[in-house]
Amino acid sequence: MTPKQERFIQEYQVSGNATQAAIAAGYSEKSGKSIGTELLSNPTIRAELDRLQAERNAKHELTLERILIGLLKEAELPKSEGGTPSVRVAAWRAIADIGGFSAPQRIELDVTPLAARLETARKRVAALTPPEIPPSNDETDKEIPKENREKNAG
Repeated sequence: MTPKQERFIQEYQVSGNATQAAIAAGYSEKSGKSIGTELLSNPTIRAELDRLQAERNAKHELTLERILIGLLKEAELPKSEGGTPSVRVAAWRAIADIGGFSAPQRIELDVTPLAARLETARKRVAALTPPEIPPSNDETDKEIPKENREKNAG
């Protein structure tokens, strides 16, 4: 691993932002985004980041259960104890994300113009008549007499 890559790993742990980490590691600002993405997909760098994350989690006894308990406490913290609506909403949203209960992103697409074009194309195709196919003079196109079919089959 190069010194720049090692520095990228250090910087990424601090910021969590691949572009910022790449720039801080000495890569150009112009290519920071693409280099950051590339570095994150590097198996060696990814493995080291995962190892360091697991190490940090173990050191702080950070588990999914502990995260959920903390979020639940925040979500249910009364105003009298410092809870705010925005913190409660954020905590519940995080709990929903972790639990897989978040609503999927909805994309609306108006296909009316495409439907009209499709209908026009269907009408054009329906209006077409198949071209006349002239009879063939080729011997292979002629029907085989019944007696010859029986001889060829047996």
